[in-house]
Amino acid sequence: MSQCSEVGTIKLVFKPGIANLSAGVILGLLLIGGGVFGLIMSTKAVIVYRGDFPHGYGEWSWFGVFLVWLVSIPAIPGGWYLIKWMRTLMSLKVELGGLGLLLTERDGPRTILWDNIEMMEEHHSIELRNYGLPPRVNKSFIVISREGEPFSFEENSIKDYLLLARMIQIETERRSIPWTIVNDRF
Repeated sequence: MSQCSEVGTIKLVFKPGIANLSAGVILGLLLIGGGVFGLIMSTKAVIVYRGDFPHGYGEWSWFGVFLVWLVSIPAIPGGWYLIKWMRTLMSLKVELGGLGLLLTERDGPRTILWDNIEMMEEHHSIELRNYGLPPRVNKSFIVISREGEPFSFEENSIKDYLLLARMIQIETERRSIPWTIVNDRF
């Protein structure tokens, strides 16, 4: 890489994985589409039956209509926010340099110099699973800076996030910056 910037010579560049971005957009579109479909079908049933539903098995009822509305109405903004979040991840880029991190986000670039890092937090979320499967450990990392807001990253936001965490750990160990591990259990 070896470009020169405000964080020194760039050693590595990290971005989100294209698979996660694509999956998020597809799920967002499915949520929106499913929500709209559910609203149209249930509202159409109310209009067709004029609110006087038959009492047979497998027919629409007010309970069914309200249940579909209850699921469909939050699905539409949920899908929209998921797509919006994916768009913010698309603009994320982390450049690791000799003097610190250069973060390119949707709001613009910001710098976290190694000497301005107050501490690092490594979160282990232990997810217990059924059927005798071993527990799954999800890791996320938070860079807490003395200036500005913290930067957090995990498996779904940065491809090769463990390599990024290891590179940050090497730099923080050189400067005796504390690295704490927090265990969360689900």
